Amino acid sequence: MFSYYSIIIILFILAGAFATFWYGKKLLNTKKNTNYLPVSARLIHKDQNTTPSGIPEIVFLYQVNGNNYEKQILPDPGEETMPGFETHFRNKYPHESNIEIYYNPENPEEMVFSLKAAMEDKVIFGLGIGAIILGTYAFMM
Repeated sequence: MFSYYSIIIILFILAGAFATFWYGKKLLNTKKNTNYLPVSARLIHKDQNTTPSGIPEIVFLYQVNGNNYEKQILPDPGEETMPGFETHFRNKYPHESNIEIYYNPENPEEMVFSLKAAMEDKVIFGLGIGAIILGTYAFMM
């Protein structure tokens, strides 16, 4: 029969395996974006009001092969609960400024802001591997 200590270690290993799998998958998906092409996009604040959800309506416009595309910028998860969120969000994406985005040449509606993997994804992937190794070591002791 397993002791409570063993059950905790097994759950720790499973959490590490889940984090490694999930963030490894995210890292592999960023590798698929290497054929994306850069294009300049222009930021527009649609109006000075917010949408019913409280998010300022900020969009970026870009053009590929004569076709115009428009996408709304959404805040990062949890960002909209920050104090002074609306001001922060409008300052982060200034009206009439230009940014560089990357689009899929096969489907220009698919775009990303960066071709690189986020540092947080790399760190959590590494922590997941560390949890598996540490949990396995603790389980063997």
